[in-house]
Amino acid sequence: MSRRRARWKRYQDRIDPSRLVFIDETWAKTNMAPLRGWAPKGERLIGRAPHGHWRTMTFIAALRHNRIDAPAAQIPRALSNWSRLRFWPVSRPSSFFPAHSP
Repeated sequence: MSRRRARWKRYQDRIDPSRLVFIDETWAKTNMAPLRGWAPKGERLIGRAPHGHWRTMTFIAALRHNRIDAPAAQIPRALSNWSRLRFWPVSRPSSFFPAHSP
C-alpha cells in the first residue's frame, strides 16, 4: 500500500484537475440534540429535540473542481440507487476517481 501511495504522490501533478471526481459523504442524525446551552441567569434553558423515529440521513455528492454533481440526501441502504440513477448519468468516460478508505 505504501508503494501505491508513493506512486500516487509522484504522478499527482500529471493529472488534469478537470478529470478528478471525489465522492464525498457525510451524515446527520435526528437524535443529536444539544446537551448544553445558554439561557438568561435564573431562567431554564428550553431545548427541542425530535421524539421517537430517530434516523440517520446520509448526504452524498460527486465533487469536481468547478461544481457539485448528483447531490442527494438519503438513507444509507440507498447508496447503490444513488450511483446508478444520479451519479453515472453525469459522469464522463474520461473522469478519474481516486479512492481512499477512512
